[in-house]
Amino acid sequence: MTEASYGEASRSGFEPQPGLALLRLAEVAFDAAASASRRTVGATRDSLSRTRFLPAHVEIMLAVGDLPETDAAARELEETAATVVR
Repeated sequence: MTEASYGEASRSGFEPQPGLALLRLAEVAFDAAASASRRTVGATRDSLSRTRFLPAHVEIMLAVGDLPETDAAARELEETAATVVR
């Protein structure tokens, strides 16, 4: 049911990420979760838009044991937040 909802959202023009990647993580499909998250973050260039995906990216990268990527994503999120709050 949940996966079908993400598919419907995608067909309707809405980005199913990061929810779909988090669903894969919950299903213990770590490679699929990491791949989807990396692809989404890599394709998103605008720093404010990236903040939508970075919290899930941190969670997924931590789960798969990619500590350098976890640290980089967390740092980026913190730096972006600092520029917005000023």
